Amino acid sequence: MTEPDPPALEVVGLRKSFGPVEVLRDVALSLQPGEIHGLLGVNGSGKSTLIKVLSGLHRPDGGTIRVLGVELTASASSGDREAMGLRFMHQDLGLCPSMTVAENLFVGRYPRGAGGWIDRRRMRRQAAEMLGSLGADHVDPDAPISALGPGQRALVGMARALGAPGAERPRVLVLDEPTTSLTMRETAQLLEAVRRAARAGVAVLFVSHDMEEVLALTDRVTILRDGRVATSRETAGLGVDELVRLVVGDSFRRAELGTSAAPGDAVLDVRALSGPSVHDLSFRVHAREVVGLTGLVGAGHEDVPYLLVGARPAATLDLSVSGVATTRSGPRWARAAGVAFLAADRLGDSAIPNATVRENATLGNLRRLRRWYGIDFGSESAESAAIVRRYEVVCPSDLAPLRNLSGGNQQKVLLGRIEESRGSLVVVHAPTQGVDVGSRQRILRALRDLAEAGAGVLVVSNDYEELEALCDRVLVMRRGRLVQSLEGADKTHHEILVAAAS
Repeated sequence: MTEPDPPALEVVGLRKSFGPVEVLRDVALSLQPGEIHGLLGVNGSGKSTLIKVLSGLHRPDGGTIRVLGVELTASASSGDREAMGLRFMHQDLGLCPSMTVAENLFVGRYPRGAGGWIDRRRMRRQAAEMLGSLGADHVDPDAPISALGPGQRALVGMARALGAPGAERPRVLVLDEPTTSLTMRETAQLLEAVRRAARAGVAVLFVSHDMEEVLALTDRVTILRDGRVATSRETAGLGVDELVRLVVGDSFRRAELGTSAAPGDAVLDVRALSGPSVHDLSFRVHAREVVGLTGLVGAGHEDVPYLLVGARPAATLDLSVSGVATTRSGPRWARAAGVAFLAADRLGDSAIPNATVRENATLGNLRRLRRWYGIDFGSESAESAAIVRRYEVVCPSDLAPLRNLSGGNQQKVLLGRIEESRGSLVVVHAPTQGVDVGSRQRILRALRDLAEAGAGVLVVSNDYEELEALCDRVLVMRRGRLVQSLEGADKTHHEILVAAAS
């Protein structure tokens, strides 16, 4: 009798602890060749730790990992894992900004010519072929990574994981939130590349918080909860609501966010704002009001928050915040005027990744904690602890580096800091990007609470359903201009899409 082929990836009884905290508890997982397998769970469920164990960044405390029946030892190097057929696309991509696209694609395995010199002509040609296979012909192999947008960088990371034409394809491809920063077009290109890889026999482990994306792409899903496998099942026949309940468990309850009963005076008055992708934009945000700003990708709305706070130069600018007017914004002016800003790239633009949770929770509010002898560390600790408790931040200690927390917990720390800043205007871009469904509801509730406490809140997002649930009004942009303001019964995700696309 013929033995069945071994799974492409098999994980049995995997355990991992950090001090007294068990992060992975007897995790079992199996992927067959050609299968696209979703890995889901709320932030802090153990997904990231599992991927880091698979990639060798963390050593497991127990359990077995096999690739096509061959055991992967805990001491195996990244080169050993790649030789066995394991390839990874991590959230942070691991690209070197100062190197070119081609150099990043071939780092550690540059094509060599006579005399051992790097054959740059062949490297550029093969890099162009790798990018072309993803529909990313517009990405220049000679461009430095620092010149690329987030979506283009993600496509480079995917091309590197798939490997050069003619080279041995991966046996197992692990993708950690690969579409978070992509446009709809780039997402479609990447997901089609995933399907092609699966058709060629590659087993794909796909981590995502986008439930619709998971249902459309995967064959099976495994859901982690508190470091354990809660369930593993086929995705066929599952709906979004059922999948959300499987991920969150009994704690799932849709947020009833409501709307403001009586907005106050205008805290933001924008008049004739123009920039590279924004033309003659005027609007207001009132106290105790949440206003959404959206559009299709490239409509210009995603540049607006950075123009408002002076992070990007505006061609023309005339705005006032709580009566303080300016025609030339900047971070210092915005801070003094009472603006609290949270960027889409939370770690890159709104935090210090290697600083502790406590330091990030109080950063920007230190003037209030200053005494004649310096910073009152007791008050700093108390304020940080209050944020961790109030926002239900999952972390071993507020002295842990912020970057070690999951995306949702990072965002909750930064929102707690915004609340403590007591600004009159809160501007957030993509507040739930890369965040699990449980943390998402807590973050949206926090934004609504800020408005109910008296702030004006401007939310820039591409998630129409989220804007429908959260906002009092939704402003829709198209080709750099404001085309519609939706509120009341007209403020549905369907009407938002129609306004953005028509």
